[in-house]
Amino acid sequence: MPESSPFAFELSSELTEDEYVRRESELLGKRSWRSDSAKTLVTVLGIACLFRSSTLPVAFLLLGVAVAAWAFPLWSRLTQRDWYRKRLYLHGPITCGVSERGIWYKGGALAAESGWDGVTVWGEARDDLWIAASGMPTVYLPIAKLQEQGLYARVRSLAERSGVEFNSPRAHGGVGASAT
Repeated sequence: MPESSPFAFELSSELTEDEYVRRESELLGKRSWRSDSAKTLVTVLGIACLFRSSTLPVAFLLLGVAVAAWAFPLWSRLTQRDWYRKRLYLHGPITCGVSERGIWYKGGALAAESGWDGVTVWGEARDDLWIAASGMPTVYLPIAKLQEQGLYARVRSLAERSGVEFNSPRAHGGVGASAT
């Protein structure tokens, strides 16, 4: 399909609470301190600092950080379940779409759309290409379905030009970061 020809891809589905938590956990997991070895190291250092009175403040600080790091995944899943229950637009049919003009999301009484210039971040998680724009829910598009339609490379290219890839050096202001 030529780069300039119009296209539209739309998919309707239902999102269960467990699926919502899985998707959000994958994204949060990439942002969180997920290295078990690092958490173990901080825990062991904290315990080691307990044996000297001069290092007790450091021990409490390290152990506090360790407890928070170990508890974050559980707390996060509980919070996401609560968010799912309160966001009524997630219940029932949800329609996500993409075209050469932008992205859109429809669910319940919520309808939101954004041009490509409103896209802030994008990424791939599991089998989905996801695209986020300011002021609207994240649009999830199954990569296999986009490939079936011959649209995956084109949609990904639009996402790359419009937003920053999640957790990339550019997203963190590192190597390859632009001043835009």
